[in-house]
Amino acid sequence: MHQKKVSISEAIDTAIRSNQMEGLGLSQEALAILKRVKNGEITLDEFERAAVVKYTAFSKNKNISYEQALIKVREEKGYTW
Repeated sequence: MHQKKVSISEAIDTAIRSNQMEGLGLSQEALAILKRVKNGEITLDEFERAAVVKYTAFSKNKNISYEQALIKVREEKGYTW
């Protein structure tokens, strides 16, 4: 488990550095949520599900934030705040 967390952390650091150096176009919102994954505030699974919710909404001409998408994901999982 620890090795997986280190690998995810390294991958996120690499993505952030690449975005800064190469201008890959990740939004500040996407970078912020990736940092939350790295810090253990949310799981990689929650991030992936939130991305699907966000882009599914976008495909229906609705614009929601990652935070709104994350709330929907957590509600679906039965989390309470």
